[in-house]
Amino acid sequence: MSNGNGSEPNGNGAFPPEHLKERFDGIVARYPRRVAALIPIMMILQDEQRHLSPETIEGLAGYLETTPAHVLGVLTFYAMFSTKERGTRHIYFCKTTPCWLRGAPELLKLFEEKLGIKADSGETTEDGQFSIDTAECIGLCEMAPCILVDDERFGDITPETVDQLIEELRK
Repeated sequence: MSNGNGSEPNGNGAFPPEHLKERFDGIVARYPRRVAALIPIMMILQDEQRHLSPETIEGLAGYLETTPAHVLGVLTFYAMFSTKERGTRHIYFCKTTPCWLRGAPELLKLFEEKLGIKADSGETTEDGQFSIDTAECIGLCEMAPCILVDDERFGDITPETVDQLIEELRK
């Protein structure tokens, strides 16, 4: 089943999608083995589709000459990939000690309440805009507590700044 943006195999199983073929071929060409291009290609697909469907996993496995089990193993190992569709803005809450000691659990609950979704549940806000997961260190310990939204890091978050941050992310 396609999500309509053309990033999944079409009805005849063609993979990669035509609009990504040249880009994917260029990535594959940089590596001695096709399967080595798995993560960079998965990142593009995750960004475009907001998840990796069973059809995409199958098509990607065939394209990179590996097994669907190998693709699924990589997909489930890394928190940045999902088999469930995520919001257009995906929030990662750091769950390591520096952030937790500086109030991350309370902030996470506040985000969950304000957005009406639970972290690590696969839930997305009704408008499809937000989803939340926890993640290991996102590399901003000096500004704990911090979050990663898509590719942008935010630190020194306080309960007083949550509403403003959510409004900024909605834009």
